[in-house]
Amino acid sequence: MPGQFEGSVTLASDEKPEGDKINMNVWVTSLWRQAAGVCVILAGVCVNLLVTVFVRNRISRNQLLRPAAVLNSSLDRLIEVTKQVNLPSNVDKSPVFNKISDQRKALDYTVLEDQGLPPAAVSPWPASADTVDNYRRHVQTVSNWVGVLEVVVLDGLVGVGDRWSRASNAGKAKELNDALDQILVLIAFSVAPPLDAVRKSVSEALDKLDKLLLTNEALLEGDHEQRIRPTRKSAEELRVETAILSHVGWLFLIVATTLAGAYVLVFSTSAAGFGTPLDYLLCLAWGIGLPAAGQLTQATTSTVASNFGIVKV
Repeated sequence: MPGQFEGSVTLASDEKPEGDKINMNVWVTSLWRQAAGVCVILAGVCVNLLVTVFVRNRISRNQLLRPAAVLNSSLDRLIEVTKQVNLPSNVDKSPVFNKISDQRKALDYTVLEDQGLPPAAVSPWPASADTVDNYRRHVQTVSNWVGVLEVVVLDGLVGVGDRWSRASNAGKAKELNDALDQILVLIAFSVAPPLDAVRKSVSEALDKLDKLLLTNEALLEGDHEQRIRPTRKSAEELRVETAILSHVGWLFLIVATTLAGAYVLVFSTSAAGFGTPLDYLLCLAWGIGLPAAGQLTQATTSTVASNFGIVKV
């Protein structure tokens, strides 16, 4: 049986039959128990890394990816709307599709990681402090273009298409093409123009087109300002995964705190030869980063949480 044993041995002889009493401490363990203790420590270290490094990195990565996922959903919606817009067959929609394609490529995971998104595979070495800032600037650049594309497509192309379907004058094609040219030139820049300026230009192009069509009596009465608005899709899969991983983190905190309480309240603190349940518990507590020995007796839920960098709200 493993543990620490205390006792005494009396040595006697013919010359001194009463003998001398010698106090002794004996520690009993075995090689397989020591190997098991090392395995418990290793398991604790692995769990600690899983919760404090890999899970935290995945949650942070998912949170950073949410804006990119929403932008991707918006771009998907813009593609569908552009395909459905009723325009003359000779109108070239490729500038819109090309610009949307450029933004889709900019939101590819490989590009995002090059721009500072934390990779899925965590490195033991810290990344540069400005990588996340670079990533946010990159996503903001794409967001600016998505905003411009939404105005150009949902207000501009849809507005022109609505007027095309309502107009009855055969000579309307030139006016419509001129309006489209004025609108599509807004996405020809290398840097996204200010959104207010884009709205103003699109509004001016549509107002000019209205005047021309009304002058020719080619625009039928009706609500020609009706526009298609995107239903922004949320990054549902990312949200679900983040929620699951968050619950994993909280579950780990509960387990760790329970272990600390078991050490303080259930198991004795008397020293023993390695191999008792207390020894294995201490190995696990040490492996997962909890304070050992006397400090553990003052552990609380808050101190355990702080050891793993988990903020309780």
